[in-house]
Amino acid sequence: MFGKYHFKMNRLECSGTSNSSEGNSRVHFKGNLFLKPEDETKFLERLSREPIQEALNNITGQFAFVIHDKSNGRVYLLRDHIGVIPFYYILMSEYLIFSTTIHEMLAHDVVDIKPNASIFHEYFAFGYIAGENTFFDGIVEVLPGYVIVVNQNGTLTTERFHHFRHKPQDLSICRKPTDSFDALFRHSFERQTWDKDTKRIGVLSSGGIDSSILVSFSRNRFGSGFPSYYIGNEGYKHNRNQEVEYLSRIFDSFHTNEIISNTKFADNLVHTITINEEPLNHPSSV
Repeated sequence: MFGKYHFKMNRLECSGTSNSSEGNSRVHFKGNLFLKPEDETKFLERLSREPIQEALNNITGQFAFVIHDKSNGRVYLLRDHIGVIPFYYILMSEYLIFSTTIHEMLAHDVVDIKPNASIFHEYFAFGYIAGENTFFDGIVEVLPGYVIVVNQNGTLTTERFHHFRHKPQDLSICRKPTDSFDALFRHSFERQTWDKDTKRIGVLSSGGIDSSILVSFSRNRFGSGFPSYYIGNEGYKHNRNQEVEYLSRIFDSFHTNEIISNTKFADNLVHTITINEEPLNHPSSV
């Protein structure tokens, strides 16, 4: 998704999205809400006419939203609760530029971007950039669970629409932690794979606990023969081929090993950095 909002003209240009209109509001959307098409359409209509906090109540998924309210000349940029979909913006003198990728911004002919030298020490210390900063001066990241509000005069404010809340345990209900995990995980997994009958869904299997749980649930959800994949490195002595193949036999998946050679790693390095929007902090990203 890439777009531009002109303050004084109260005009929004946006491409690479799904969209919905309701009255004076228009919603642009990129991502996946794990909803059936008719339910997604209804939600986008709600988002264009209701307060954001109310519309987003009980909505999960991975998304970046742009809402343009022509009646008050405001634009809202929203990013999903945990930041699965990247989202960036630049606030300039006459307009706001926003995008889900930095390299699209860099291709814009009016954007003069320089490296953000103030965060180099942070990257070398931790291997990543925290908060809303990026490697480029002027390009700001929308934080997960936040909405950026831009008025027609170019004033920008930041609001949080999502808070992680701990629900106190009801001590009158004796439930094993394993039972609670099984129920919650199963509910989430089924919700995200509601379209399993129309799509072929695979599992990335690493041989660890997390992906092994996914493989186990996938067998119950998809039946035998679902795709599973392992990505290893050529010549690496700690590849987990045996573990993932054993797991595949237990849960009857159609398994494929993808082994990355030195040549393949080098050939895809620059492309991977473009996708990540910053230098790699772990070679497995490729």
